[in-house]
Amino acid sequence: MGMLIAGRVINGLSVGIESAQVPVYISEISPPSLRGRLVGSQQWAITWGILIMYYISFGCSYIAGQTSTTYSQSVFRIPWGVQMVPAVLLFLGMMFLPESPRWLARKDRWEECKEVLTLVHGKGDPPSPFVQAELQEISDMC
Repeated sequence: MGMLIAGRVINGLSVGIESAQVPVYISEISPPSLRGRLVGSQQWAITWGILIMYYISFGCSYIAGQTSTTYSQSVFRIPWGVQMVPAVLLFLGMMFLPESPRWLARKDRWEECKEVLTLVHGKGDPPSPFVQAELQEISDMC
């Protein structure tokens, strides 16, 4: 029972942090013309994930033998195991994402900020007008 409660608390905190931070990161990294669509797509994907997990959980409620030990263990363990797959993939994928340019600027790491902007917006060209404009906008806000 303790593991169940601790797992729900950890999951709730993690999902809460993700729900607040991912749209901000997407809007910082994406080009202005796509920001709204990408943030909307992220929310749309979350909604689909909720629907899919609902049906998986609903399907597991029909596992035979409602009084058996197998039933009580499988009803919540199977859905939790299934939802861990995309979470692990997301965790591993995050290792390859660049830092937020605005976060780097706030930490006074301007050279790294410019490198990230060049990577995601400048196609390897640091003097790109878009990179310079974004860098100036970040500089003005900090």
